[in-house]
Amino acid sequence: RNVRAQRRMMEEFEQQSRQLQIQANELTATNRELESATSEMLRQTVEAERSETRLAGILGSATDAVVSFDDDECIVYFNAAARRLFALDDAALSDTRILNVVSAPSVQVFEEHMLAARRSAHVGADSPEVWDTLVVRPGGDDVPVEVSMAYTRTGKQGLFTAVLRDVSRQRQLEEEFRQAQKMEAVGRLAGGIAHDYNNLLAVILGYAELVEEGLDEDSELLPGIRNIQGAANRAAALTQQLLAFARRQAVETKALSIN
Repeated sequence: RNVRAQRRMMEEFEQQSRQLQIQANELTATNRELESATSEMLRQTVEAERSETRLAGILGSATDAVVSFDDDECIVYFNAAARRLFALDDAALSDTRILNVVSAPSVQVFEEHMLAARRSAHVGADSPEVWDTLVVRPGGDDVPVEVSMAYTRTGKQGLFTAVLRDVSRQRQLEEEFRQAQKMEAVGRLAGGIAHDYNNLLAVILGYAELVEEGLDEDSELLPGIRNIQGAANRAAALTQQLLAFARRQAVETKALSIN
């Protein structure tokens, strides 16, 4: 009986040993899975940090203002260009609602585009619409900008991302170009008038010379004819100035006695 009891004990011990070995193997496998998962999480964390750093560098160096705001219109992100555009520091922008930096006449249009961005996100549109608006700075100056906006939703929270481009310099150049076109049209008109006026002056001067040749030196009409010639010559000088303006020629200057 003692031998049988010892044998049973040995069998139970071996069975427990096998179970312990199985559990040990399972723990080892679980530990390896945990180590693998931990390594993968660490890799993903490092990659996410690198991506975030790259994205921050790209947005920070962008010349266009990038602003993100939530469904309550509160600004939650902005880059350096946004600070320059709105002329506000970090603390002021963080406590600002997006419509507070939009010029009052442009608020309604901005809200309409926010609604359109929500609709576009719902139907899966990829091309945000670009429109013109005005943003207001603390000093009251309105700055013209071009805006494109997209909307994304994560769970119950929505996020707008707007890209604003300062086009004040572009508008100034466009205005200068329109002014240059006007001046060119004026120059062409002046050139045409000057040529026609020269033809009329040539007739006046020609007949004045014919009349002068037919008069005696003591004729009382001679001073009047010479006055006509002087006035016509001065008018011809003015037409030359008009032609110089029309042809964009350099005007020759000379010293003139004021007396």
